[in-house]
Amino acid sequence: MINITTEARRDHAQAVQQLREMAGGLPSPPKFLKIDGWPAYQTRGMVPVRTRREAEEKETLPRDSHGRPLVRWQTTAIAAANLLVRIEATFSPKADPKLTDQVEAIGRLVRTAEAGDPVASERELLKLRNDLRTMSGRGLPETQRAQMPARSTVARQGAASALRVEEQASSKLRFRVMVITSS
Repeated sequence: MINITTEARRDHAQAVQQLREMAGGLPSPPKFLKIDGWPAYQTRGMVPVRTRREAEEKETLPRDSHGRPLVRWQTTAIAAANLLVRIEATFSPKADPKLTDQVEAIGRLVRTAEAGDPVASERELLKLRNDLRTMSGRGLPETQRAQMPARSTVARQGAASALRVEEQASSKLRFRVMVITSS
């Protein structure tokens, strides 16, 4: 499943601050990069989930130290102007590992109507990296990481291949994301 969310912030500085807070709560350091000239990060790993179906309970999914089933997850987060754009995907551990790579590539394809300033974004990324190195007690306890929010403006899951283009407008910024999912 792929979820794409946007959160409007007061300004770009607040969107970058939210990016910093999110990165600080990850179990391992993310990969920082620029996406369309804006500061961003990408990360992946395994996270515990609550199962909804008895069939899922019976699957032989890997478990965390508390016995909760784990799924693979990938996140791309971008501070684009005053928006925080998140592309989050979860996969069964049995799914083809190439799907995680594909979702990561999709995240790098986000384009905005007005690209970010690459020089300013590089400064912001340097500060983000340094801030994470100096944070004491980096990361959240495993139980808090498991409570990742389930907010979504777009969710696609299906048996057949699908192509979806989603547009979002906020102030003067518009972005377009092409999401391709397949089973």
